[in-house]
This record gives sequence, C-alpha cells and structure tokens, in this order.
Amino acid sequence: MIDRTVPDESAAGQGDTDGDTDSDAGESGPGPMDLAAMRETARQVMVAHEPGSDLDGLSAAMRGFVRLLVPALRTLIAARPSGDRPAMVARVGVDEAWRRLHTTPGLGPGAAHRRARRLALSVLSLCDHYENLRPTAAASAAPIPGRRRQAERSSP
Repeated sequence: MIDRTVPDESAAGQGDTDGDTDSDAGESGPGPMDLAAMRETARQVMVAHEPGSDLDGLSAAMRGFVRLLVPALRTLIAARPSGDRPAMVARVGVDEAWRRLHTTPGLGPGAAHRRARRLALSVLSLCDHYENLRPTAAASAAPIPGRRRQAERSSP
C-alpha cells in the first residue's frame, strides 16, 4: 500500500484518474515559470462562489500547476543547506500540496469545488515558496541589508 500523504517523485502520476500525466514535469529542473498566470488562475478558483461549467478546466489547471511546482520546489529545497528555515517551510507546503493533489474530491455537490479551492490555496502557497527559494542574480550580487560583507568584517 502506498501512502500518498508523503510525496514521492516515483509516485508522480500514479493513482490519478483525471487522465493527466506528468512524465516530463520537473525533468529539466527549475526554470522560469509564469507565476503571475498561476496566481491569477488560482484567484479565479478562489472567487468562484459555486461550481460552474469552467470548474473542470480550472481544477485541471490547478492540478497541472501543482505537478509543475512540486518537482521544481523539491530541486530548490535539495540545493539548500540542511536546517534552512525557508526550505523547511517550503517542504511542508510541498507535502500538503502533494497530499491535496492525491486526495479524492469527496462526495456531494460541492466536493469538486472544495477540492479545487484547496488546490488553488496550495498553488498560491507554492508560488510564494518558489519565489522565496529561487536564486536570482540580483539577490546573490546585492548585500543583505543590515549586514556587512565578509571583507568588511575582516578589516580592522
């Protein structure tokens, strides 16, 4: 029996009945992602007050975004030193998103809508974690405010 609450990259795509596959998700490593489009689509799900005809498409988009973001975040987390707080927090978000992805929608007329909203929350969270962990050229070149550079510390 596979425990779907613990993300495992080898389990990607297993157990899904929605027909989507993610065979190439994350293979190229973290690259530029359209986080603004992901956030906007997630916001559309969040403002929908009741299930509509476009819910299936939005829900599929949320599942696809989670499948893109989770492997990219796993790569970024692995590149961080052990004990790195932002990486530890991101790992919790990745685990929760993966669990939500592989949880059945439930029963009742609003179950699919509730699942789509939960996935949208995960997408918004994963986008934030991706931005926090992604190294940028400007961030690595700029000094951290309030801290002196190593060369300044060694000078008398």
